[in-house]
Amino acid sequence: MDTSPTGQPRSRTTSGASSIYDWLPASWLGRQSYAAVDTRSDGHFDDDDDDDDLATVIRVGSQTGTQSTAEHSRVERLAVYQQVSNNSRSGPARTVAISLCRVPPPDSVSYADLLQYLASRIEDAAQDGAYDTVVFLDPAPYVPSLVQLATAYFSLSHTARKNVSRVCLVGGGWRTALLARIFSFSILSPRTLKRGKLQALSTLSELAAKVGAEAFRSLEIPLQVYIANAQRDGDLGFQEDEGAASLPADRSDGTLELVAVQIPPLVRDCLAVLAEQGPASVGIFRRSPSSANVGHLAGAYARGHPVRLDLAPDAPYLAASLLKRYLADLQEPVFSRSACETAKQCPLGDDDGAVAFIRKNICANLSPFTHALLCSMLPVLHAVSLNSSHNLMTSTNLVLCICPAFVGGIGASLEDVEMCRVPGMDCGTMKGLRKEAAGPQENSIGGVLRVMIDRFDKILAEDMPSA
Repeated sequence: MDTSPTGQPRSRTTSGASSIYDWLPASWLGRQSYAAVDTRSDGHFDDDDDDDDLATVIRVGSQTGTQSTAEHSRVERLAVYQQVSNNSRSGPARTVAISLCRVPPPDSVSYADLLQYLASRIEDAAQDGAYDTVVFLDPAPYVPSLVQLATAYFSLSHTARKNVSRVCLVGGGWRTALLARIFSFSILSPRTLKRGKLQALSTLSELAAKVGAEAFRSLEIPLQVYIANAQRDGDLGFQEDEGAASLPADRSDGTLELVAVQIPPLVRDCLAVLAEQGPASVGIFRRSPSSANVGHLAGAYARGHPVRLDLAPDAPYLAASLLKRYLADLQEPVFSRSACETAKQCPLGDDDGAVAFIRKNICANLSPFTHALLCSMLPVLHAVSLNSSHNLMTSTNLVLCICPAFVGGIGASLEDVEMCRVPGMDCGTMKGLRKEAAGPQENSIGGVLRVMIDRFDKILAEDMPSA
């Protein structure tokens, strides 16, 4: 008797050829029962066949009905799928992308619901003509079985399979590459393969070269994909057009708009994450995440990609570091050296007097952009300080962490250090903490920033965006 590598009798298709599934480990197939039926004498399924009802080719257990609205919303929040428009004259009008790194464990979501959702979204994209599909394979800690994936593929209509211009598989190790080859050579027709619809790309640089600069910039690429790509692609070989970093990202993810004025997407996203997750994050602005991860995200913003910062691992800490990096790199710092000198005259020990001084002598001299930036940031910093019993970040501690970025960075001189310190707090030295000497003291820009965080509603009351 003809047997498979597992020692089991090899089943026969209607054409007499052995089924590819008999050669795969059971863990790759899943535990569902299935039956494979060939529709062609050569054992392949033809994408050009006029029969649209290919959902009957493979049956895996019982088919679920239409997803409820609640299930649809829950799956959509995973952000596994995205669809973007391509405004260039060349290439398909839209690109759909699937990020396997965002597939949750099977005990938290039904893979049948997830695949049904993906299939329905692809069907919607296919109705308007040709489209590209990009699948980010790395990392993929949780992936539906091959049978489930094949079932989802055959549930697509003839229009969806016909209109796809190409499928770009980005990244992936040897196992993923093997599964892709098994899937393509055993299920897709030779005519489909000859057209080059299925393309395996090792790195993001290859993807950028394949789809073009504009289409590449429109993709929201998860941080996990950048981390995996860095192991194979030392430097993302993508040359952006001059001025591309200043292009506004196409926001389709519903990120909270905190202010009425236009501020950079990086700042807007960071503040949205910090407003939601910052108060509960211990050591926020003090604890530093991986500098490489911060660099990946900063590069994505600079190229003009949309970014789902809220879905990144350690999102609040990444947001805090990104924000500090952005402030420190500003061509004109938030507080100029002139403002730092003016801050020395701000009243000490009298917050009411300090508020009036800051409004008249500091805020009045800020540029419109800097003013809008502070109107967005100070309420978030204030909310973080209100929960200092949990996150350990009082307004004074926040000043120590962020004031150097507000002044464009500090040097090693004692004067620079004192400029960012809040008067009255202990000074750190090599021998430990030392108390300030008694007597008249000057204020500092750090002391001014502490008052601005604590009393932001008084300082910027007339300028805050309405709810």
